[in-house]
Amino acid sequence: MNDDNTYVVTVAQPGWYPGIRQASECQYLLLESFLVRSRGLQITMYAGFRFNGASIPRIAWGLLGSPFTGRYTLGACVHDGVYGIKMPDLVSRREGDLIFLDLMRRWGTNWLIRGIFYEYVRRLGWIPWGDYTDQEIAESRRYVLVEKF
Repeated sequence: MNDDNTYVVTVAQPGWYPGIRQASECQYLLLESFLVRSRGLQITMYAGFRFNGASIPRIAWGLLGSPFTGRYTLGACVHDGVYGIKMPDLVSRREGDLIFLDLMRRWGTNWLIRGIFYEYVRRLGWIPWGDYTDQEIAESRRYVLVEKF
């Protein structure tokens, strides 16, 4: 959010990636606001959102890439956002995972890596889904807007 409460939002298209920078060892900071449309939802991610990327164990970085460098980065940011707002009536965990899969496909993530990541979030996504604190949910809702279109 800019100081005057206005936003510059890029409509993300395949091949475009938001500016990010490392905020801590396991977290990145979104530097540019953007919006995507997927599965009947318009998702706006505002600059300032912190996300952990694709939760790839360090041991697998050689095979899959780091959590922040692949064509899945934008999808991972959005996925973290829709998980973080914890609004299951608007976007369920399953729907968030399908949005991640859709964005990885549209941004050209290799089919094998895409399948591995999707299976990973389907099988283990319940862990972070259940771990968000009220404070973390409120913080996510400052930076993530999900609307039906």
